[in-house]
Amino acid sequence: MALTQAQIDEQNKIYAKGTSSKGIVATKDQISTNNKKLLEDAIYRQSEVDRTNTVINERTSQGLDTTAQNKYLGTVNSYNTTPTTPAPPPIQQVPVQQVPQQPSVQSNITEMYNSLGQTQVQALKQRIAEAKASQQAMINQAPQQYNPLRAQSEVAKSQQLRSVLEQSANAGDRGGVGRQQALLTQTEGANRLNSIDMQQQNFVDSANAEISRLQSEGNYQEAEILANVKSQELQAAIAQSNQDRQFGLQEAGLTGTYNGNQTLAGQQLGLQREGQLFDQNMATDTFGLNKQGQEFSQGLATDTFNLNKEGQTFNQGIQTQQMGLQQAQFDQGVKEFEAQFGLNLRQQSFSEAQAAIQNSISRGNLSVSRGNLALSNAKFIADNDPNSLDNRVRAEQLKQLKNEGNKSTVVSTPTDLKPFQDYIRTNLYTVDTQGNKRTDLAAVGDYLGKLSETGVSDAALTKLAQNYGLQATQVNPNLSGYYNFLGK
Repeated sequence: MALTQAQIDEQNKIYAKGTSSKGIVATKDQISTNNKKLLEDAIYRQSEVDRTNTVINERTSQGLDTTAQNKYLGTVNSYNTTPTTPAPPPIQQVPVQQVPQQPSVQSNITEMYNSLGQTQVQALKQRIAEAKASQQAMINQAPQQYNPLRAQSEVAKSQQLRSVLEQSANAGDRGGVGRQQALLTQTEGANRLNSIDMQQQNFVDSANAEISRLQSEGNYQEAEILANVKSQELQAAIAQSNQDRQFGLQEAGLTGTYNGNQTLAGQQLGLQREGQLFDQNMATDTFGLNKQGQEFSQGLATDTFNLNKEGQTFNQGIQTQQMGLQQAQFDQGVKEFEAQFGLNLRQQSFSEAQAAIQNSISRGNLSVSRGNLALSNAKFIADNDPNSLDNRVRAEQLKQLKNEGNKSTVVSTPTDLKPFQDYIRTNLYTVDTQGNKRTDLAAVGDYLGKLSETGVSDAALTKLAQNYGLQATQVNPNLSGYYNFLGK
């Protein structure tokens, strides 16, 4: 678990007070040196744990306060991947006649469970190592996976650029539309490369995150394995001790003596007290292990949460950068359009721009191919630029309609349709090559669809649609309004 700044500050305060048996006050440089050594030297760290446990036991036996020593021990343990169990307070033993044990049996139990724990831990480390190696192999193979995509993108860009230049040369264009299309092709190629780079980086970041997760999970599982094996060892030792004790009591019942001494009620009471103290000690150890396991799990959950939060922040930053790049490219395209054709869609409506372009074509000032390109670009800008005159007019019209809807003024009679018909007649039309105006039914259908979301009655919308030969299709039959309007 990572050591927080607050824990480091607290450790420095405690260490500065002096936790050694000599009570020497450490300087700031000594504190810094000690912190570094605790972090890097596992043998020194364990020696500090053992030394502090000894000091705690000595001060406890003398009736002295051990708060500072326990805090320092907790700080030292925080440098360990696997938490160390604090030393339990010494237990005042009741003088009783001890039951002789068989050291060979207890030693065999300890050796057997130590071997079991090491075997399970080694198997766990092997699985973690294989999983991490698999993720690292994916990272190493990432260039082989994404470099062909980059090469394909460059080939596609070259082919598209050559096609644009050939078409431009065939059309007799000398740096006009062909140049713009070539710039767009190069920009698209650069965007594709950026997208491939981002995909590869996300792939590598995901694999690295998985490696970190595997390492953290492996550390926790290792601690859990050792705790479980230790618990099993203690249970086996208790069972063996109880079995030895039962045998001694049976022997005492037959011989009248226990360990060469006569059996007395006081000795039996002492044995009972010893058992109670042993159970209390076991409960204290178990509680300490459970508490450390909970703290480790909480720390792991916090690290995972912080990692996910950092990933989300990184993705949001990338999205913001992409949106800014797209907007900059769009603004640059608008400037180039204005420079080439002398039209400003933020001061002119699309209908006005359309009439101007068609007039230039009819006069021979503009070729048909360039005129069609100008019409296409003007339509795209008028529809997608939020600051275009058409979008501002539509936004203001919808705002007025919403305000009227909020006043509970719902259009319902044919005489109420005149403002909408006037708007359609004034703004939603196209101009042919002879200068004749024709109602733009596609634009009318889009306009009526937006009106259906502002509170205009179904009856009024249906009447307007009929006037222009459009068919109203309700998007959701369970809701009023929200129609699509298409030609019959």
